[in-house]
Amino acid sequence: MEPNNPLIVCRDCGEPKFWGTGYRHYSEKPSGRPKRCIECENKQARLSRKKYNDSHPNVTKRLRGLKRRRDRQKVIDKLGGKCVKCGFDDFRALQIDHVNGGGKRELRGMVHFSYLKKVLNDTTGAYQLLCANCNWIKRFENNEQNSTIPWD
Repeated sequence: MEPNNPLIVCRDCGEPKFWGTGYRHYSEKPSGRPKRCIECENKQARLSRKKYNDSHPNVTKRLRGLKRRRDRQKVIDKLGGKCVKCGFDDFRALQIDHVNGGGKRELRGMVHFSYLKKVLNDTTGAYQLLCANCNWIKRFENNEQNSTIPWD
């Protein structure tokens, strides 16, 4: 229900904003406290989330791990679920490979989640699944290893 005064002052930042442009549409809180603007409400939600994550590190770590495994499984399913060279299909040893090399340069500065998201959204065919053995063999054959020591 819209209040009589369309200009409302945020209880946190003190800025007056018109009802509907800077406030969510919900009735007055039962406590009768003034409302927060959307920016202050979002800021408070971030602080509350951070406080919870800091006080429950095991829960948040476990949830992040579950999300990472779920996202990795989506990528594996998208890329065929098995090594493109030998057909090995144990997800524990499957690795995402750049077809044309250059994976180290791309990964530099990226977090794991954004990398998986990029692979999921790729439509160019720049990525493939290789088992760990085939991936290392490909790196050796294409001289993609990072070592300066000769392999003779």
